[in-house]
Amino acid sequence: MNGQNNLGLTIIPAPSATMSSEPTLLISDTAQPSTPAPFSGKIKIKDYVQVNGTEGEGLRLRDEPGVGNTILTLASDAEIYIVLEGPSQADGYQWWYVADPYNEKRRGWAVENYLIMLQ
Repeated sequence: MNGQNNLGLTIIPAPSATMSSEPTLLISDTAQPSTPAPFSGKIKIKDYVQVNGTEGEGLRLRDEPGVGNTILTLASDAEIYIVLEGPSQADGYQWWYVADPYNEKRRGWAVENYLIMLQ
């Protein structure tokens, strides 16, 4: 058919790409996004919150409150979590212990500045 169907349209095969290696996700232990959202002051235990305002950098969920503590996972903007503990003050931030309601392994202490309470 020489790349044409019976309607006279040219059929172009989709390109295929092969990645040569896995992408690498680098997470800094101390860096936080540079423009935090204002404190909401309304978050409570058992609230659902959404990650917001990280400008694509993600929110680091840590094993303990404080920017120097171990990062357990990275939460992306728009992800939803449930608040299990808090608040706790450390390093000039208010922290909440949050968990992914669909994946119990994705949990940790998060800075309130990047959480929006859902109604």
